Amino acid sequence: MSSCQSKGTIQIQDGDESLADVNGSCNCVKNQMSSLSLKEMKNRIISFQSYVAKKKKESIRTRALANATKLHRRALNPENAREKCLVFDYFVSAMKIRERYAPNTPILATSFTSVGLAILDRDLLNSETYSKVALKCLCAALTILKTCYVQQKNSVIIPGNRKITHLDLAKAGCNVARAYLQLDDIDAALEQAFYSLRIIGVSESQKLSLDRRNRNNRKVMALCCTMVGKILAIRMEDQLEDKTKAIKWFRLAIKIQEHNATAEPLALATSLTDLAFFLHDIGDCTGALQLYERALEIRSKRFRRLRKGKKRDYENLANMCHILNNTALVFRSMGRLDKAHICLKRALDSLPPDSSQMEVAYIAGNLSRLTLEFID
Repeated sequence: MSSCQSKGTIQIQDGDESLADVNGSCNCVKNQMSSLSLKEMKNRIISFQSYVAKKKKESIRTRALANATKLHRRALNPENAREKCLVFDYFVSAMKIRERYAPNTPILATSFTSVGLAILDRDLLNSETYSKVALKCLCAALTILKTCYVQQKNSVIIPGNRKITHLDLAKAGCNVARAYLQLDDIDAALEQAFYSLRIIGVSESQKLSLDRRNRNNRKVMALCCTMVGKILAIRMEDQLEDKTKAIKWFRLAIKIQEHNATAEPLALATSLTDLAFFLHDIGDCTGALQLYERALEIRSKRFRRLRKGKKRDYENLANMCHILNNTALVFRSMGRLDKAHICLKRALDSLPPDSSQMEVAYIAGNLSRLTLEFID
């Protein structure tokens, strides 16, 4: 069988089996193309689903961390400073979020530190159990910072792009030392305090050059020196030779803060108060009185300046009342009850409106006892 077709057509001769072969080949190619397209489609669908899931997870993480940042900032809001329970709840909530969505990062270390210090600062959480929780949080913060510091040295990118410095490690070490001190583990506290001093380049011989160091360095140095002084002051009950060492470290902290006095006068006032409290404790009433008066003058000057600008500084005012109370106790030890009465009356009248009942009761109790001594 033969047949002629027009131009553009094929001529089919005997052997229809060749047409069947062509049709079979076309079907095979068509099936292969269809299967490949389906496979590619599946891969694309899977990839898209993974992409969507990843973006959704990142979005949830971003929103959660943003919420944690808001909670942390609320805790640091000066208006909430006196509401210790509220501040503590904010810190804990932020920590839980960061622990889930940002493990082993500097921001988590910040939350651990905030929670640990909040526990140590709360008067109602003085039990050993709570102090151990604080120690655990502060140790976790120090461990994270050490890890990030090493990674940073090895050029590893740290989440959050926050640079960890030796000052961060020194401050974290001081916080751990404070927690150990709360648990009466004097040796461990002293070890951590000296660890912090070594990090910032201060030896036990107290040799240092202040002029070559910036303000932040000096601030951390003073913090570490004060911590060593407090630890030695407590250990003095067992080892009397620690008295001289403690005074030296307190005075070194004051010397350091005097270099920062222009920028941070209240830090100098705090260092003066720390040494004054210790001097009164060991019987040096004259030295304690001089330091208290100097600290009170610094804080009063700051308070008067802010009051002219119609700004409230209740925290500084509360510290002024605390100094007045301690000054009264010094006058009482010196037998000058009239001066002590004036200081306590002034402290009680100057307490901030948001003072706790415990603060009011403490000063009022001292004033009542002093009045009874007057009567006797």
